[in-house]
This record gives sequence, C-alpha cells and structure tokens, in this order.
Amino acid sequence: MDTEINTYSILIVEDNSADIHLIEEMMHQIDSVNYDLNFASSLDDAKKTLFEQNGFDVILLDLGLPDSDGLNTLKEIKGKSGLIPIIVLTGESDEDLAHDCLKEGAHDYLLKSKIDTDSLRRTISYSILRTKESQISELEKLINYYQKLSTEATPTRTTAKLSEIGVLQDHYPDIFSELVDNYSELLNLYLDQAILKKEKPRNQMELLATQLGDSSAGPRDLLDIHASALNQLKTDIETQRAKALTFEGRLLALEMMGLLVDYYRLGNCRRFEK
Repeated sequence: MDTEINTYSILIVEDNSADIHLIEEMMHQIDSVNYDLNFASSLDDAKKTLFEQNGFDVILLDLGLPDSDGLNTLKEIKGKSGLIPIIVLTGESDEDLAHDCLKEGAHDYLLKSKIDTDSLRRTISYSILRTKESQISELEKLINYYQKLSTEATPTRTTAKLSEIGVLQDHYPDIFSELVDNYSELLNLYLDQAILKKEKPRNQMELLATQLGDSSAGPRDLLDIHASALNQLKTDIETQRAKALTFEGRLLALEMMGLLVDYYRLGNCRRFEK
C-alpha cells in the first residue's frame, strides 16, 4: 500500500514575483508533503482571502506590502487569521524586529536571504505541530473541566444529570453499542469535513448530543463512547487516517462535551433521527 502524503494549504502573502517563484520552487522540491499554494499580493487581498477561505494550515507573510508595512502587517493578518500559524518572511536582518514579531504572535521569523528548502519545510512542519499540540492541550484542559463539573455536588439539574457517569457501558450495553456506531459515523464525517475545509456537521452533532442526553449519558460515558468508536475505526483504516482521526477526534469530543452540557443545562430536547 502506498503511503498517504499529507497535504497542507498555505497562504503566501507576498508581492515580489521573484520571491514568490523562489518559494514555489523550494516547496515543489519537498517530496514528503504536498502543498496547496494560495497567493495574495497585498494586505487587502490577504484579508479578503482569509474571509472567504479560512482553512489554511500556515501563512507565509512578507511584512512589506504595497498597502502595509512592518508590524502593522502582522497585526492586521493576525486579527483575521485566528489560530492559523504565521511565519514572517523578511529581507531585514533585525533582531529587534524578529523579537517584536514573535511577541505579536508570529510562530517564526525567516530571513529571505537564508531560506532554503530544508529550513522552509522544517519551519512549516514545526509551526503546524506546535499549533496542534496547543489545541490538544486546551482540549484536554476543557475535558478535565467538564469531568470536574460532572462530579460537583451542587443541587442543579445539570450536575445531577451529569453525575450519572460511566453507567451505560455496564448497565445498558445495547444502547452503548448503538451510540458507539452513531458516534463512529459522526467521527468519520467530522474528519472528512475537516479535510475538505467544509463546515462542521453541526446538525448531526446536535442530534447525537440529544441521543446521548436522552440516554442519560454523562461526560464519562461520552469519553467511553469516544474511545470505543476511535478504536473501532482505527482497526480498519490506514495509519495516516488513523492519526488524523485521533487528532480531529479529540476536537470532536470537546465539542460534543459542550453540547451535552448544553442539553442538560438548557433543556434541549431535539430528538435523534436515524
């Protein structure tokens, strides 16, 4: 079986055609990764592109553009790019500027005169990895928060329901099995939508959250279902997709945890439809 190669979507914000050509040549020489290259030649073009297509993995940003210059360029792009890592490209060898860029949220800072294929590949890969690790860390903190919420002894309908943790798998195996199957379908769909840079399957997520709530599932049950669904899927798929499922699955678990809390807190009674 051929090894699946990752494809990363890159937005290159640069107005110098020679520099654009050089970056393209370098990225085409990288065999281990495919890059979907997108271009913007001004700040306005970049902001418009980010508004219309905000699914990029990395932004390569030249600070000197026809309609913006210096740190203002970074600040403007940072304000429109959300969590997308930004790598600043510049012709200026200025340590103070490099420090200021990192302080303003850039993931890295590269001198155009010293960029080569290896350094560009390495910097892009590290930026993507650091971003994913940060998201996973935040995810785990929030999941821990929801688990803590489920065990707090406060006389509210939400915590009373959420305190019923870990009962489905042992006491209602048929319901648990059905939830695992439905969760597996949702997890596959969630991953496919992420790969295609499409909107999350919000309706399906809300419907499954309702099925979980109707079954009196708590955070521990959700995590048990998530783990079972992930293991079920990982046995039948290739390594690369399994890795993607592991990461995207953590993001889905976080969102489903929030929807389940909302189910109990807000009394959301939407019914699950097969």
